[in-house]
Amino acid sequence: MEMKIAVSNLSKRFGKKQALDNINLEIDSGMFGLLGRNGAGKTTFMRILATFIIKNRRFNTYVWSSY
Repeated sequence: MEMKIAVSNLSKRFGKKQALDNINLEIDSGMFGLLGRNGAGKTTFMRILATFIIKNRRFNTYVWSSY
């Protein structure tokens, strides 16, 4: 079974700070890296993704929008 993650229009704000702004991407199975400078939203993105996977317990495709 091939794993794929798709994210559409993902945004996250902490008060006045926009951590993620309209993120759209697809990740195919295999290894990947998430790069960015300090404060770019890498950890926020991974926490949202991990929370979504745990809550939904589906293991083929994840698609959501406007977190």
